Amino acid sequence: MLRWQALLILVLCPLIEGCWDNRFEGPRYGDRRDPPETLYPWDITIGAVRWPGNTCLYVADREGFFRDEGLDVRIKIYDGTRELSQDYLAGGMHGRANLTLEVVQEQERGFEQRVVAAMDFSDGADAIMAARDIKSVSQLRGKRVAFEPDSLEQFFLVWVLEEYSLGIDDIVRVDAEDPIGSAAALQNGLADAAVTYEPEVSRLESTGKFHPLFTSADAPGLITDVLTFREQFVSQYPATVRSILRAYFRAYRYWQEHPAEANVHVAEVLGVSPDQVPKQQERANILSFRDNRDVFSFGSGLTSLYGNMRRIHEFVQDHGEGARTTDLVVTDQLIEPRFIRELAEEFEQ
Repeated sequence: MLRWQALLILVLCPLIEGCWDNRFEGPRYGDRRDPPETLYPWDITIGAVRWPGNTCLYVADREGFFRDEGLDVRIKIYDGTRELSQDYLAGGMHGRANLTLEVVQEQERGFEQRVVAAMDFSDGADAIMAARDIKSVSQLRGKRVAFEPDSLEQFFLVWVLEEYSLGIDDIVRVDAEDPIGSAAALQNGLADAAVTYEPEVSRLESTGKFHPLFTSADAPGLITDVLTFREQFVSQYPATVRSILRAYFRAYRYWQEHPAEANVHVAEVLGVSPDQVPKQQERANILSFRDNRDVFSFGSGLTSLYGNMRRIHEFVQDHGEGARTTDLVVTDQLIEPRFIRELAEEFEQ
């Protein structure tokens, strides 16, 4: 009897060990290589924050477009990008709604991923909000400014301050957990200004007490949201990535043709009423498939992924953790244009 028990343990142990391996890097697609056109047969997790630029992700999920592609996709919602990035780096998901800034920062930490689509250009949805008696960025000198440290908000703030010959040391920092906390600090009198994004920008405006001092509309292309996946996932399951993007751009079409129905889904995620969604989407400038063709073209400006990520990498090297790294990040290699090219026949008709 003991011999049979020992044999059973020998048989089951490898199976049990495989079950406990990290889903995203373990034997499921790390040790056993399936044919390249095989769809990923397990649950796929994509992380995202509550953001109007993620409209097509929410719609594709709730209208069942991922299921139509034979995929089981879960959109996991986070309150802030810092927690989202930490979970992504720790192996908590296959891909995420990302920022070109954070793609560079994550790569600086040795995380291999690829940009497969551009989702939106923030066009006023990110803003430095201030009390109405503060009329210009120059007046922030010596004022309390709330923002999430080591995040997009800090990057945006430093970029704007430098445009006005100021630096981070010229303001009084009020550290917040996330952009929602930054907005709360401003509204509760703990700060004179705050760096935040939609829907918090609209909520602050609606009080009549605060106004946008500087927004992403004043720096077109600076804040670009993209869809990224782990490099290993992209290389081993290209058909899956292509199917995800097919569902995504199908959701874009649905949103264009049925905005009222689509925005009910978006409102549920953002926690606002459906009638508030269109204004927030306008400030996010959600990109079409044709826009993606342009964004994936080579260029030196911020509206080309290549120019955008090169300039952001230079900024990170000068101001952030990148200044303390020795390995050069070649940002062009983080961009994977093949899927946009492959889907052109379907979405450019």
